[in-house]
Amino acid sequence: MVRIDNFMLIILDHLIVLIKLFHIDIFKILERTVIIINYKMELKIMKFIRREVILSKLIKK
Repeated sequence: MVRIDNFMLIILDHLIVLIKLFHIDIFKILERTVIIINYKMELKIMKFIRREVILSKLIKK
């Protein structure tokens, strides 16, 4: 029994380490994709704002 328990604990420990590593990778990937999406959105918003500013200047003249 003791041997089996120790073995199980070792396996569990390795699994936990693997899961942690895996999770960290998943979070990094998610973070990158979110950053990329945010960047694209910001670009669209900036273009839109620029267009609005240009239009408003044209209208004022």
